[in-house]
Amino acid sequence: MLVNGQATFKPLFLINSITDKGMPYHQIVDMICALKSANVADTAYKTLTVPNSSEHGFAYWDSWDGQLCANACKTVAGEVIDFLDAHLK
Repeated sequence: MLVNGQATFKPLFLINSITDKGMPYHQIVDMICALKSANVADTAYKTLTVPNSSEHGFAYWDSWDGQLCANACKTVAGEVIDFLDAHLK
């Protein structure tokens, strides 16, 4: 999409797990490479790989996001909601 002659990019959040049978792990790596090749700003997208999981889609919505944390850890849902709050307000 072009706006005032500039390419724009809608926010994108990619979630997978290494053993997800619905989306082979390499596809998220390929997508990251494509985004970087297209010079999409790192702030326009986020990727999250859920550790120790073979779940797919909303099956890991309430799972731990896999990020190390000192206090209260986030869920995948929390990560997605924070991302949407930051990009859609």
